[in-house]
Amino acid sequence: MKYIKNGKRIPKALLVAAMAMGALLLWSEQKPTEPKILHTNPTMAPVIPDLDNDMIKSAAEIYRRGASRGMRPDVFAKMGDSITAYPPFLFPIGDGKYDVDRHWRLLPVIDKFSMRKLEGGKNSFNRDSYAGVRAWGAEHALDVSLSPCPGITPVECEIKTIKPAFAIVMFGTNNVDRNYDEFVVDIEKIIVILIREGVVPILSTIPDAPWTKKAAAEAHMANRVILEIAIRHKIPALNYWRALQDLPNKGISYDGVHPSVAPEGSGVFTEKALRYGHNVRSFTFLQTLGKLSGSLD
Repeated sequence: MKYIKNGKRIPKALLVAAMAMGALLLWSEQKPTEPKILHTNPTMAPVIPDLDNDMIKSAAEIYRRGASRGMRPDVFAKMGDSITAYPPFLFPIGDGKYDVDRHWRLLPVIDKFSMRKLEGGKNSFNRDSYAGVRAWGAEHALDVSLSPCPGITPVECEIKTIKPAFAIVMFGTNNVDRNYDEFVVDIEKIIVILIREGVVPILSTIPDAPWTKKAAAEAHMANRVILEIAIRHKIPALNYWRALQDLPNKGISYDGVHPSVAPEGSGVFTEKALRYGHNVRSFTFLQTLGKLSGSLD
């Protein structure tokens, strides 16, 4: 695995020290906190989810159930549409093409979830997911006819195939302005499956959908639904929508749909690169995954 900072390889001794210190800091920062106000309004909910006592207890119960079923603590699944399936989201991390810049606390979580080799020699970051496919809505992840595994949904197939302890879930962009009412039902079905199987879900709000007034309104409502589901099931929700609001064009690329990518690549976390939507998504996911997994180790 190559660890890069400011374009230079990090010396092994420094890397080991950084990882040890990072793990300690992650642990110390993730002690259970007092319950906080939980917001279903995406303008109020934090980008990186607060982990209060109830949420940690709920996640720990799911995590333990998963461990008893063979879920692996160093594997996560990606579930979503093209914003998840396209290479800018996390693939460079798995390929070792990243620059953490001053965010060296991310190194332990990158190392932990990149070491496990999955089919084809891939890892959690750069593996194509059976439940993360271009142009999919939430309903497709539940369609048995689209699954590589006979008789079960793509979500269940992904779980069966890689045995993840965690799953990042972001559907909705392809449901707004099309079948929003179905989305409300289907996104919760996905979360129920994950919890039942012992996989800790990390829900994510979606970017703005500015192509029509109806899409824009439904995207905002979808984000409220996502936050409501997270609160109801006491699971973390990464508020990606809020993280995008201060970026140029709200983090959206020229096509009006997909997040933008820094010229240096989406795995770069310099101050300049974190003005682009996909860079921010990978960055905030790593923060959330490190925070959550650190609270359960």
